[in-house]
Amino acid sequence: MRSVPVLDEQEGWFGGQNPARFVKLTEMMRATPHALSIEQLAGLVRALPKTVRLMVFLAVMTSMNVAEMCGFWRKRINLTEKPIIMDAESFPAFTADVREQWYKRQWGSLKAKARRRDVLLPRWAVAELRELRQREKWVGPEDPVFAGKSGQPSCENAIIKRHLKPAGAKLGIPWLSWHHLRHTFATLADPGEDFDRRKKGTHGARECRDDTPLHACPQ
Repeated sequence: MRSVPVLDEQEGWFGGQNPARFVKLTEMMRATPHALSIEQLAGLVRALPKTVRLMVFLAVMTSMNVAEMCGFWRKRINLTEKPIIMDAESFPAFTADVREQWYKRQWGSLKAKARRRDVLLPRWAVAELRELRQREKWVGPEDPVFAGKSGQPSCENAIIKRHLKPAGAKLGIPWLSWHHLRHTFATLADPGEDFDRRKKGTHGARECRDDTPLHACPQ
């Protein structure tokens, strides 16, 4: 607020003392982001259709955002036990290679360079993605993994309206969104692990094991 008269003075629009110099701004109050509990997450994955459940699981387990998941080409997911070469790059075993995104019905570059990465996939996700590859349509290397009826990538807003919001309302979490799923990833991650590494996804995804609190893994 105080910078506005300064700018005006620099541009020759205003002269004299800054009338806002004695104004005291109130403290900015930021809303506390929600995160799902283990029980809420377990209830959510049981309430969703198969493909949406897989996307939710990936968001919580790897911190991928919905634009990155919608932007997956089939050729950029390695579901084998060995590295593969694609577009002059080596992709490690069992990884999703985040290189572009699908946002507001358009292909585009990632929002930050740090988001370009190879994300290690959890075992359950690998099995589900292998099954998804058996569909009859949209099976080319440059077809989207999460394709809609038209063959275009799924629409993130449509998934929210048709699936996440209705399921969230039934579970008592009407605030549910893709952002809250990624915040859940940070909340459920191991306390001793560096947050920046978790956020970038370069450490690898957490597995579904009996000795972890992630018994919310879909069955």
